[in-house]
Amino acid sequence: MAQAFGRLIGRIGVCLATSGPGVTNLVTGLATATTEGDPVLAIEGEVPLDDRYKHTHQSLDAVALMQSVTRFSQSALSAHDLPVVLGNAIRAAEKGRLGATFLGLPTDVGLAEIDADPAAGWGQQVRQGPSRPEDLKKAADILKELQRPLLLLGMQASDPCISEALQTYVQRSGIPYCATFQGPGCWVAPEQYVGRLGLFRNQPADALLDAADGVICIGFDPVEYDPSIWNSDQQRPIVNVDVQSADQDRAFLPRVELIGDLQQTLISLATLLKMSVAADFLQLEKAYASELQATAAEGLSMGGSAPVHPLRLVHEISIVTTEDTTLCLDVGSHYILMN
Repeated sequence: MAQAFGRLIGRIGVCLATSGPGVTNLVTGLATATTEGDPVLAIEGEVPLDDRYKHTHQSLDAVALMQSVTRFSQSALSAHDLPVVLGNAIRAAEKGRLGATFLGLPTDVGLAEIDADPAAGWGQQVRQGPSRPEDLKKAADILKELQRPLLLLGMQASDPCISEALQTYVQRSGIPYCATFQGPGCWVAPEQYVGRLGLFRNQPADALLDAADGVICIGFDPVEYDPSIWNSDQQRPIVNVDVQSADQDRAFLPRVELIGDLQQTLISLATLLKMSVAADFLQLEKAYASELQATAAEGLSMGGSAPVHPLRLVHEISIVTTEDTTLCLDVGSHYILMN
C-alpha cells in the first residue's frame, strides 16, 4: 500500500514493521519499490540500544540487510540524530530516480522526547532545474536529422507532476510514441500512440521501434525493457531525457542526455520546432495501432461462458473504465493483455 500511495502522489508512502521477522518481510516490497521508482519510507522498530549487539529476541542487523534494496538505510541511534536520519531518508526517497528508504528506530529512541522543530525543513524536497541549454541544442540538432523518430516513455514519465508538460511536448512534436508497461499510456496523445512494449519482443510497438531511425527515451530505466533485447544491432542515435544519467551499456549509449527536472526539460523541448516525420513511418504507426485495436476488439465477439477468454475480460473491463479508474494487475500475461 505504501508503494501504491507513493506512485499515485509522487511523495513517500510510509509503512511500519516490527523488528526481526517484520523487517525481513519488507525486503521484497522495498526491492520492488526501488526497482520501479516508487518513493517509500519504511520505519522498523528495533531492540533497545543496550541490546543492539546482543544475540537476543528479534535482534538483527536490519540496516545491512536493507542496503542492497533501498536508496538509503540507517538507524537513528539517539533522539538528537532522529530528525537528521529521518530527513535524509525522505530526501533520498524523493530525489532523482525515486525509490525506497529504510529507517531503523530503536525502542528507547522512539519513546524519547525530541527537541527538534518539525517545521524546520527536515526532509524538504529540492527540485532540479532543467537540462543544460547546450545539451538541449545538441539534442535539437540530432532530432532534426531524423526521419523516423519514436518516443519511448518509461516509468518516470508516469509521474503525475509532469503529465501536463508531457502531453504538451508529445502532442506538439507529432512524434509517434510507445511506452513500457510502467509508462503512461494512450491518454498522452491518443492519435500518436502505438502501444506498449516490454517482457516479450512481440508487440506492434516493437515492430515500430525496429523501424525507427532514432529513439527519444523519456523517464526510461533499462530495467523496464533491457536494451540488449531491442537495440543491440542498432547504430541509431538515442536521446535520453531523465533525472539522472544512464548507466552506460553497449546497447544503450545515448548520443546526448538531457538530465534535470523532467517537467522543466519537457517544457524546454516543447519550444523546439515540430519535427517532420516521414509519411511512410506515420502510415506504419497507424497500421500497428490499428492492429492493437483490432486485437482488443476481438473480445466483443467472444462468448461470456466459462472459461472466460482474457480478451473478453479486457473488453468488459474497458466498458466500465473511466479516467478516474485505478486498475491493479499482476505482471506477465496480465500486463500484455490489459495494456
